[in-house]
Amino acid sequence: MTDRPEKLRADLVLLVLCIIWGTSFPLMRASVRDLNPALYLAARFWIAVGLLLPFFLKHRRTLSPSAWRRGFFLGAAMFAGMFCQTAGLKYTSASNSGFLTALSVILVPVWNRLFRGRGLRLQEGAGLLLASAGVVLIAGAGLGGFNRGDALTAAGAVAFSVQIVLIESFVGRDESLPYAWMMIFWTAVLATLAAPFFGPLRLGGGPGIAAGIVYLGVFATAAGFWGQTRYQPRTSSTAAAVLYATEPVFAAVFARIFLAEFLTPGSWLGGALIFAGICVHETARPPGGSS
Repeated sequence: MTDRPEKLRADLVLLVLCIIWGTSFPLMRASVRDLNPALYLAARFWIAVGLLLPFFLKHRRTLSPSAWRRGFFLGAAMFAGMFCQTAGLKYTSASNSGFLTALSVILVPVWNRLFRGRGLRLQEGAGLLLASAGVVLIAGAGLGGFNRGDALTAAGAVAFSVQIVLIESFVGRDESLPYAWMMIFWTAVLATLAAPFFGPLRLGGGPGIAAGIVYLGVFATAAGFWGQTRYQPRTSSTAAAVLYATEPVFAAVFARIFLAEFLTPGSWLGGALIFAGICVHETARPPGGSS
């Protein structure tokens, strides 16, 4: 059993990661408006690939060809989610992006129900309804309704939810770090291959853009994945889920601070419903189990 000091330390690390991930939304929003989103994504993820490579090399000999195939599918799902999220930030607010991306968590039981025959528990269904109501409010609160950026971000959330299901299906308890590296690696490769189709092959924007990419590559991607795989197992699944639900809240706060984004009461209420839906969904105890 995890002792209390270790659990508190793990909770604190995960909270810091959620704060870092929350800062990524306004940063990307400010950076990708006039940039090639695939190239921006490739630069960010190649930095993380290099930083985590020494950790991966310790495990590479234990990986079978089938593990590499599974890693590719995980990376493809991550690329789809990250690309849609990044491209969507050209057209929607950082706050909306944070809340809509968080839908990925509560879509997981839907896929489990459709493709794996698992029942949808009452608490999971309640969380899905709350979050769905939040999306409707956010869509109605925008000046132009549910715009192209919101649609792209919602599509990204679907891809992230598929990624979560694949992780659950493919990754063993002691394999998280090598699979995390493979996901990042394939995301970088696919983003690089996609870049020529989505704009000029130059980043531009001066040192501010470069600094932002380095920050995202080092802290939001490399350190984020390393910290998540290291510390999430040291706390309860319920605590981790509730902590992850704070990410869109931090995104909205930082968007207000750095971008002066103004959210209507409807947007705030919609975000609150999505946050509540995630908390209700993620604090559901599995049948016969405990968190």
